[in-house]
Amino acid sequence: MKLSNHLLCISLLTLLTACGGSNGGSTPSLSDTSGDVRFKATLTVNWTSSRFATQYPSNAHFSTLVGTVHNEQVSFWEVGGQPATDGIESMAESGSTSALSSEISTAKLSGYSQGVIQVSGISTGSGSTSVEFNTSDTYPLLTLVTMLAPSPDWFIGVTGLNLKDSSGAWISQLDISLPVYDAGTDGGITFTSSNSDTNDSNLPITLLTSNRSDTDFEDGQHHSSEAYIGTLSITRIE
Repeated sequence: MKLSNHLLCISLLTLLTACGGSNGGSTPSLSDTSGDVRFKATLTVNWTSSRFATQYPSNAHFSTLVGTVHNEQVSFWEVGGQPATDGIESMAESGSTSALSSEISTAKLSGYSQGVIQVSGISTGSGSTSVEFNTSDTYPLLTLVTMLAPSPDWFIGVTGLNLKDSSGAWISQLDISLPVYDAGTDGGITFTSSNSDTNDSNLPITLLTSNRSDTDFEDGQHHSSEAYIGTLSITRIE
């Protein structure tokens, strides 16, 4: 079962500014700390004018990092599949987390999710933020997202990341390079484009590809250096 825009009325965990700002803190908020295994997720970003020069915004930052651990009965976002939910749209366009939190809470009531995981974002284009969370065999999948701010509707994150390896054992360490995604809900072409809703509820989430004069991204990476904007490191806490 997948969450859809019309099944949920939702708009991501509340940010500190309309464009997804944060105070740069790192105090996690967990709605449920039960579970058999504890992990630490660390988001490290390197979105700088020297690495991604084209139309680089003066106030680059990342919104609150928000997500959940869940099972296979729910998907909060996917590439090339279902359009962005209201929660993903709100997160990607404004950095707000209240709608996505509501989607996660709805999934929790159905037994599909353990509850909301969130931590303050990163107040500049480079830096890191971390959050610890518990999980169990019931919820082996991790979804986390954060907005590139400012941007029309661009974000980074993981969806349905399995915290177990192919043998069924919990992973001990995993580093994931993070490409940039386009939520498909806003037609803006540069980081500071004015709001321009696509008015098309059928557009899928895609890897960000843009004209060279607009940004440096092709399939979510730098078009020539193939650099990623960030990394998510998952560590099991013994």
